Amino acid sequence: MIFDREAAFEEAVITVLKQHGWDDEEGVLRYPTEQDLIDNWARILFKNNSRIDRLNGCPLTQGEMAQIIEQIETLKTPLALNGFINGKVVPITRDNPDDTLHFGETVYLAIYDRDEIAAGKSRYQIAQQPVYPAKNKILNDRRGDLCLLINGMPVIHIELKRSGTSVKEATGQIEKYAHEGVFTGLFRLVQIFVGMTPDEALYFANPGSRAFNKNKYVFVEYLRDFASPDNSYVLLLTHILISLERLPAGFRSTLEGKAVWWLKKRSGLRDA
Repeated sequence: MIFDREAAFEEAVITVLKQHGWDDEEGVLRYPTEQDLIDNWARILFKNNSRIDRLNGCPLTQGEMAQIIEQIETLKTPLALNGFINGKVVPITRDNPDDTLHFGETVYLAIYDRDEIAAGKSRYQIAQQPVYPAKNKILNDRRGDLCLLINGMPVIHIELKRSGTSVKEATGQIEKYAHEGVFTGLFRLVQIFVGMTPDEALYFANPGSRAFNKNKYVFVEYLRDFASPDNSYVLLLTHILISLERLPAGFRSTLEGKAVWWLKKRSGLRDA
């Protein structure tokens, strides 16, 4: 399928993601700022931790969310950030005076649990055209194409290009954004970068502060990797979703489950 406009391709990819289970009840998060996504995460954390021994029915404050972001900022390597996601819980000191039971005390919030993910209790959201704040005031804020969130945490960043454009333009854009330092704060949690056109894709682990190593990019090309002649970008996206080995194991197994029906319908799919 040919897409002359990137916007049309973006909407088509969103449609496919929804078919794979990224279809949150609140819909696509359109044009969110970092603060919008932090507020979204706070609502999810509250819903998952509202019981008396955690948040005691009292929502998280901005100060408490700032504590969580500060913890993320102290983690300097992709391995440490992956460990944060896999850590299941995060501690905060309650500063919400409405929570008289825990005010001034440390409570532990559940952020990720493999069993809950397997049971389908987690939230899968799409952020469309998220705003990445510029680290340097002389630079403009950047707007990505798509960011995929699990339980409010951004874990996959996707840059798209229209038909006839090299996928290297998409990955080059990701590299530029990283060099400018926009993947900070909440966006430090991004584990995987994906550059994608309707016909080919490159995906790779977030190297953190290290240099991008193009030798570790995984390349997928339609004619080489898929036997089915239709909807190549659908198969590309499916292949990417089931191949992200650097995602936490629970996330990856869930992605595999959401994509496996495509594998049953299509023959000739093999690893890139």
